[in-house]
Amino acid sequence: MSPESTEPVAVAPAGAAPERWRERTLSASVKDAVAYSVMQGLGERTVQPFAAFLGASESAFGLLTALSNLAGGLFQVVGANVVDEAGRRKRYFVAGGVVQALSWTLALFALGLPASWGVAALVLSQVVYLGAVHFTIPPWASVMGDVVPEDRRGRYFGGRNFWSGAAQIASFTVAAFLLDALKPHGLTATGFFALFAGALLARLVSVHYLTRMHEPVYLLAPSDRFSLADFLRRAPRANFGRFVFFVMAFFFGVALAGPFFGYYMLKDLGWSYTDFMIGQNLQMLALFATQPFWGRIADRIGNKRVMALGGFGVALIPVLWLFSADKWFLWAALVYDGVVWSAYQLSTSNYLYDAVTPPKRSRCTAYYNLFMNVGVFGGAMLGGGISRWFPAAVSGGKPGGLTAFVVLLLASAVGRFAACALFLPGLRELRVGPVWGGPETVPVLAAPVPTGNAATEQV
Repeated sequence: MSPESTEPVAVAPAGAAPERWRERTLSASVKDAVAYSVMQGLGERTVQPFAAFLGASESAFGLLTALSNLAGGLFQVVGANVVDEAGRRKRYFVAGGVVQALSWTLALFALGLPASWGVAALVLSQVVYLGAVHFTIPPWASVMGDVVPEDRRGRYFGGRNFWSGAAQIASFTVAAFLLDALKPHGLTATGFFALFAGALLARLVSVHYLTRMHEPVYLLAPSDRFSLADFLRRAPRANFGRFVFFVMAFFFGVALAGPFFGYYMLKDLGWSYTDFMIGQNLQMLALFATQPFWGRIADRIGNKRVMALGGFGVALIPVLWLFSADKWFLWAALVYDGVVWSAYQLSTSNYLYDAVTPPKRSRCTAYYNLFMNVGVFGGAMLGGGISRWFPAAVSGGKPGGLTAFVVLLLASAVGRFAACALFLPGLRELRVGPVWGGPETVPVLAAPVPTGNAATEQV
């Protein structure tokens, strides 16, 4: 089915078992995830190195994160509205995937422009990139929630995440080795061209597998619809409203420093692309490897407590970067980064699952991510402003003095700690509790979604 197709939603033909359609969709989604992750490894993970190659300033790094994430949050609400109005889902996440693939042409175009214009083209490409993928999240999450049986959800997404994580690590490793191999020959720009072209092709392969997914009939009762104004009216009195405000405040603190870690490693410390890749891959490996551990802990003590462990653990990350600029120390800090972000991501995701109802997946996913990305936008913009008020570089790669990055680390640590201390005590455990429609909770997320940026120190 093409993105513009007006064909009716696919249904199983007479005599075909629904299970056959389900298994075909589950298999196609795994292949989609692998291809999507190759795109991330070749393209998304190399955006910050490309920005550094173009000579982007610290404030430009902040603007890149701020505008792209704000676009993502806004377009996710648009995606939810479209799903509810049209009653169709597949055509929209396929169309969004095509637009996301084409966003890489803007990054390719940046290679032929003067530096300042090239940075602007890169920012625009990432606005389109994240806007497109976030547009797809409500319809995609809704379909996956309908297709994946509840009793298989953990096993299925665990396997899917394993293969997608392996593909992202492998492709990012190839990308870094390629860039470092070409750099001595003055061919770095050629390397980025090859990587972004590969990312475009990988996303088109991903879209091909999206077209092979079965879309169940979408049923939405009038009582299941609620506006952003409805959500805001209920939020101050609802447990989930407090949770959303916590996430927004927390990511405001994260984004004060998050967009600038890449600049610090690549520009201030002079890391090679391979050094940068090793640090990022260590972080990802630690995140994936510890999720089963955190899952068992959450089953024993509850998601709220694991959320607190992860949240306060993430708040310590900026403090670690104040102690040393030694490469081995910072690689170890990135391993710690992956461990605590794993706890945070798993617990917040499970916290959402405990309250979700299928008819509200699209809209609640959109509102949750909108507020999170508003927090990222605010933090990244303020961080970019701070970076202009203090000396930009760390002399000789040694921490010391009130440089921009040191100030951002301190502000980010305070912001993260404050969000946890102010909001976490007011949340309650939702492992057993009411769903949307009752006075306290709002369902949000049905399944892992193809977000454009991981919730790490790169936001």
